Amino acid sequence: MISDPCEVMGNVVAAEASLLQASTDSDVVLDAWAISEAELHRSRLRDRLNAARGMSIRVYLRNETCEGLVLEVGDEILVLESRREITAVMVSSIVSIDGLPHALRPESQELQRLSTTWASILRQWMSAASVRISLADGRCLRARIESVGSDHLDVRDADDAHEVIALAAVTSATISR
Repeated sequence: MISDPCEVMGNVVAAEASLLQASTDSDVVLDAWAISEAELHRSRLRDRLNAARGMSIRVYLRNETCEGLVLEVGDEILVLESRREITAVMVSSIVSIDGLPHALRPESQELQRLSTTWASILRQWMSAASVRISLADGRCLRARIESVGSDHLDVRDADDAHEVIALAAVTSATISR
């Protein structure tokens, strides 16, 4: 049966347009995949932690596990908040993390350098009655922070014993809310 030539031509154009769209869609998917792979290969842990701000994650250290909402991310520390505690963790002491998003921070965030450091956090916590401090040697102290220097802190425990701790030895510090 002979069809209307306009109808045949319309069907041919529709079929060709469909093939062209499918080809374009697969090109777009491949381009998106390539961009995603490139971003993943150049990502840093700090980028993924920044993307997790406001999200709940679980952080595994050598001797403890911490979990909570990501409050702050600095070059050297991560601050988590749970219902009962606020914990600062030395990023270099993290063994693994559950709950990080695959997404990275937008490039514009690179310009926003935070000054979150051990010294700045611990100075804020000097008014706390007691801070639990985990050290790289496996010890865990509960003490009051007396002063914080640029690379050390002075603490006093419940027995009134004084100790000076190198900030580089602190793996985590926690205050109760």
